[in-house]
Order: sequence, then C-alpha cells, then structure tokens
Amino acid sequence: MNQAPDDQTMALASGIAACESNQFSRAVDLLCPLGEAQAQYRVAIMA
Repeated sequence: MNQAPDDQTMALASGIAACESNQFSRAVDLLCPLGEAQAQYRVAIMA
C-alpha cells in the first residue's frame, strides 16, 4: 500500500499509540502495511 508521507507518519503515530494502549488488533492493522523499521519493530514486540 503506497501512502503519502504525511499519511504514513500519521499511521505510524496512531499504530504506536494503539500498541501502547494495548489495542493490538488496531495497532497491527495500522502498522503492518507501512513496512518501515519502527512499524516492524512494534509489530514484532507485540507477537
């Protein structure tokens, strides 16, 4: 999925916030499509 840089930044921030508030399903939905190192790290620590 190709997103504009601002959309990616928002998705990353939202995914991290979801992860930190234990909303893991939402976090995975937001972070997995990004393919960015920080997103992959967050998904890995939730596993």
